[in-house]
Amino acid sequence: MKLHTTDQNQRLPLKAFWSQEVEVIEITTGLVHSTFLVVAGEDRFILQRVNTNVFKEADQVLANIAIVTQHLSSDPDYHLQVPEVVSTLDGRDSITTADESHWRCFSYIKGSTSKT
Repeated sequence: MKLHTTDQNQRLPLKAFWSQEVEVIEITTGLVHSTFLVVAGEDRFILQRVNTNVFKEADQVLANIAIVTQHLSSDPDYHLQVPEVVSTLDGRDSITTADESHWRCFSYIKGSTSKT
């Protein structure tokens, strides 16, 4: 993981998700998306730029993820912790920036790991 500088943070859509100052740490172990751990006070989030070379229909993928996570979270028989889709400040599940990058954000699950 690598701490991002203020200059690098200006390229991220942070203001779309957070009104306060946040700390951003790039997670460099992923293989598909650009992934960042965002620390906002006591809260932690995963911010990802969707790789549209792999996922051509990024908006549809993001909509499907929102449906699946909501379904799993509401199932009383499903006992694994499910990350929540974090909406932008104006209520959207994702954002497309001026450079056509698609971004999504999830709640961070403490102690979670991923295998690459």
